[in-house]
This record gives sequence, C-alpha cells and structure tokens, in this order.
Amino acid sequence: MIQGDEQRDFKRLAVEAQVVLVSEAAELRGQCLDLSGSGLALVADEPLAAGTQVEVRMDGGMGRLPPFEAKGRVVRCDAQGNRYQLAVAFES
Repeated sequence: MIQGDEQRDFKRLAVEAQVVLVSEAAELRGQCLDLSGSGLALVADEPLAAGTQVEVRMDGGMGRLPPFEAKGRVVRCDAQGNRYQLAVAFES
C-alpha cells in the first residue's frame, strides 16, 4: 500500500525564494517552502481565502534560473502563530 508523499504525482522540492500571489483584490508576498509540478506551499504575513484565483510569480533565484509564473488557486490557508501557511494548486 502506498502512503503519504508516495501517493503524489509530483515530488516536492524544497525551494527558498520570494513568491508573489496576485489576485483581483490583493498582492500577497511570501516565502516559498516547497514547489512541485502541481503546486506550491508558502508562508506569508497575510491570509488569502481558499478558492481565490491567483497568478503566481517567483524570482528565478540570483539569476541561476528563469523567473517562474503560473496561474493557480489557493486550496488552503492555515494560521500559524502570526503568519499563514498557504497551499496553491496550479491550473492549466
């Protein structure tokens, strides 16, 4: 029986980069925690409601990688002390 992360279609990669989520109502800046082919996790100082459509923008990291942009949807936003952990699923 496959359990946990082994069930995922894409492996998660730990990524330390600034990320910006742009929605119709706001622009939210945060720190990327991990990235996969299907989404990303980040921490931010402000919440963003689950279901919010966003454009994801991430710097390439000191010029070593090209900038990253994708459309997505916030699927989770959990309070962690005075910060928020968000999960964003990419949409094609």
